[in-house]
Amino acid sequence: MTRRGFLVSTVAVAAAQPRAVQTVIGPVSPSALGLTLMHEHVVTDLRDIADRRPEDYDREDAIAVSLPHLAELREAGAETLVEPTPLHIGRDLEALRALSLRTGLRIVGSTGIYGAAEHRFVPDYARKETAEQLAERYLREIADGGARTACGRG
Repeated sequence: MTRRGFLVSTVAVAAAQPRAVQTVIGPVSPSALGLTLMHEHVVTDLRDIADRRPEDYDREDAIAVSLPHLAELREAGAETLVEPTPLHIGRDLEALRALSLRTGLRIVGSTGIYGAAEHRFVPDYARKETAEQLAERYLREIADGGARTACGRG
């Protein structure tokens, strides 16, 4: 499958679904999104995958550090935030859910691959899987709300 074919099939699937945006706490009508920040990283880990260990990450600490900043955004009028961090660079849906519930800020998680820095962060599976396998992986993440990493982060 080509990138263009993937995009066309994804749009076709999305067009056939009820009109809703999936947030970390559930679907919401697009008309209810309000003021939306489209690209805000909340929890990200840009260390090499091989250097990450479960004991190096403390979810409660990440929440405590992020909470006042997101609360300030909400108080300033932001209603939704799109968090583009993919699974392989530290996305933590549980932390995002907790932050959303505590602040009232809707948070949209993401899927995909971060390929900057000369593709340093591209995970091995992305180099090995076919376009069809990658498409299935990402559609499954979208449908299931994300998978867990080796470090236990979802």
